[in-house]
Amino acid sequence: MTDRPIIFSAPMVRALLDGRKTQTRRILKLPKWASTDPSHIEFGASGEPEVICRDTGCLAALPMPYAVGDRLWVRENHRFAGGRYNDGRVGEANWSEDEWFRCYGGGGCGDNWDPSFPPDWRPSEHMQVADLTGPGHDEGPDVERFATKVLPSIHMPRWASRLTLVVTDVRVERLQDISEADAVVEGLKPDTCAGQRMWDPGTPHGLFGDPRVAFRMLWEDINGPGAWEANPWVAAVSFTVHRANIAALDIGAAA
Repeated sequence: MTDRPIIFSAPMVRALLDGRKTQTRRILKLPKWASTDPSHIEFGASGEPEVICRDTGCLAALPMPYAVGDRLWVRENHRFAGGRYNDGRVGEANWSEDEWFRCYGGGGCGDNWDPSFPPDWRPSEHMQVADLTGPGHDEGPDVERFATKVLPSIHMPRWASRLTLVVTDVRVERLQDISEADAVVEGLKPDTCAGQRMWDPGTPHGLFGDPRVAFRMLWEDINGPGAWEANPWVAAVSFTVHRANIAALDIGAAA
């Protein structure tokens, strides 16, 4: 079992929270010793993927990025919020449901998440700080500092993650081999009136009767035009979703 981070976009985080997403596909990266032909993946007698070693011409096991039992803590766009005034009042920044933030000290936070910062936490290491001492803020220098900038998912620290995924299955397949059932659990949003699927209700792409077509739109939006036609080998990762920090899973297991 390995713990590792995994990045998701805001619509996919919403799908995880809504219970619509229990699968993700990640493009396989070949090891440096493998043949440069990315299409040359074979499957051994036990069904394990193998690639040709460039130096020997022999087949060797393809290292997999994920394994059953791995725990993946989700990284997403986020902000750190928490301002403390000299009179003890606490303020917080505006926020969107697609953006996650953790709040310092007392003061309401989204999703009932209101922990204290770890003892070794340093603002300079984890966030950029916006000063609220400008026009419109009468407190002037009394405002200690207030973080309002949305930070990219790559910078989310482990302790700030609110979602943990436990891997239950990993398959290697071509992208275009995805089934309708798998396309649905990639996070497509159902439209109960039309009986169709959309990949993101916030976009103008409309509805699709075939979930695979909706997934294609999602894939190309993330990876760029032509990404579907390239039909890369992918790791199809299935998982269970836990709405908790990975540390909470450790505590639960020890209880």
